[in-house]
Amino acid sequence: MIILIVAVLAMAPELAIGLTATDNFRLNVIWPQQFVELFRGGHWYPRWLPHSWDGFGSPVFYFYPPLFFWVTSLVDTATLGTLRPERLVSLASLALLLASGLSMRAWLRVHADRRAIAGAVAYMVAPFHLYHLYGSGALAEASAYASVPLVLLALARLGEGRTRFLPVLAISYAALLFSHLPTTLLVTLFLVAPYVALVAAGAERPIRFLTLALAGGLLGIALAAVFVIPALALLHYVSPSALNGSFYRPENWFFWHLRAGVMAARMLFIVPISIAAFLFAAGAVVAARSRLARRELLFWAALTMFLVVLIAGAVPMVWELPGLRLVQFPWRALLLCEFTTVTLIVIGTPPIRNVFVLAGIAALAFGYVALGLIAAHTIGRTSSGQQRAVAEIRTDYWDAPEYLPAGTRIEQGAGPDDIRVILPRRPLATAGDPRARVEVSQMPDGGMTVAVGSATPTQVSLRRFYFPHWRLLDDAGHPVAIVAHPRDKVVSFRAPAGRSTFHLVPGTAPFEMLGRIISIIALIVLAGIAAVLWLRNPTRRVSRGRGVA
Repeated sequence: MIILIVAVLAMAPELAIGLTATDNFRLNVIWPQQFVELFRGGHWYPRWLPHSWDGFGSPVFYFYPPLFFWVTSLVDTATLGTLRPERLVSLASLALLLASGLSMRAWLRVHADRRAIAGAVAYMVAPFHLYHLYGSGALAEASAYASVPLVLLALARLGEGRTRFLPVLAISYAALLFSHLPTTLLVTLFLVAPYVALVAAGAERPIRFLTLALAGGLLGIALAAVFVIPALALLHYVSPSALNGSFYRPENWFFWHLRAGVMAARMLFIVPISIAAFLFAAGAVVAARSRLARRELLFWAALTMFLVVLIAGAVPMVWELPGLRLVQFPWRALLLCEFTTVTLIVIGTPPIRNVFVLAGIAALAFGYVALGLIAAHTIGRTSSGQQRAVAEIRTDYWDAPEYLPAGTRIEQGAGPDDIRVILPRRPLATAGDPRARVEVSQMPDGGMTVAVGSATPTQVSLRRFYFPHWRLLDDAGHPVAIVAHPRDKVVSFRAPAGRSTFHLVPGTAPFEMLGRIISIIALIVLAGIAAVLWLRNPTRRVSRGRGVA
């Protein structure tokens, strides 16, 4: 109940006025709306957004993780479709904030049951966590807060020999992958790997633990294969180079670039909360020296300090490693920092009179003041112009440029919204032969029925960006070859002479079926493992025996 109350209070501004006008406001309007509409229409995993780019469409969810949007769709189902997307998104954020508090409480009870509630509340209202909701609007990234504690909890229990937590590890790691891939990479390298080493060092049977941890991680990846495999394999069909501008380079966000860039003011929030985490960790280390040192406390303190050093840019070559450069912003690791800081404070709370703790409180207070100013700005502009802004956004459904077709000319400026893209000027369908007649009807999922009447064979182009999931069928159901228009990157095909009817339908992209098969196999394996572990559970057997007696 405490966690629920805190979640409602933290989300109160959005619950009152609707989705706030954060940095990602545009995407937080058009993505959930289209995802929910398609989910409501029977598409359990929508990948193509038909309204995006003024009707040309976009393959957003071939590449962007779906967890937050599934939650939004479930909220829509529970509310019988009566709420606007601006309200649904706020309720989905509330649900995931609540989940993060519950999962953090479960993790912290491993270490200190009495302080677990306080630690869970601190995790929920941690500054970077709230910044995702009221500053950046990175809602998918914020959803990762709910999965991280469960991954660590499962590892801790596996280290104790409790094999039944293997499915928990697999499901929670899959949920992390479905939340945000850059965060998953950071968590895996800088949180999970060190903690696995710590647990293995203290486990009675380290090889068995390492085997279970690896099996759980691999099973989690397999569960998420339906998303991960197409996301990685189909990148060459879109324009990830749109994220190569200076704004997205990790080296431009190190602490000594505090005043650089169009969003430099945000660093006045990032830097103090990072410093606060470092100071709290230092205070914990100093306090631990004056009493019986605890290995796990020192581990979390050292890990927190290391993460702050990475975020600051003191080891810049780390962010040049393969994969890590795609994280873009080093301060994304603040999610890990907040997790480790709350954990170490719950394990061994250093005295407030500690000079490092006092300095950390001062730095944290400064960070909260900066966060308050950011939130006041976003809430203020939301209350004064939300509906007008939403209406403007829905006039053209301008989407994320990185998901435009490969080869699209994109002019990237200094900031995330500073882009220039010239969309093709096209009707729903055009024919190369000006004498040909083309009639079109559109489907809610972006598909089309196209009737072509032409005296000669002609090339027909449709107002749909090309992506390899499209399938074109003639009236007999036979497939017709399609290609990308060389200039406009739209779907194009050859129509024969005479009267013909074609159906453009969203199909299955390359690697999509492979991902589905792997995920289905993983689900079957997971169900089998869970059943075996349940049958072998001595507690269940004792309870059943008592019932019979």
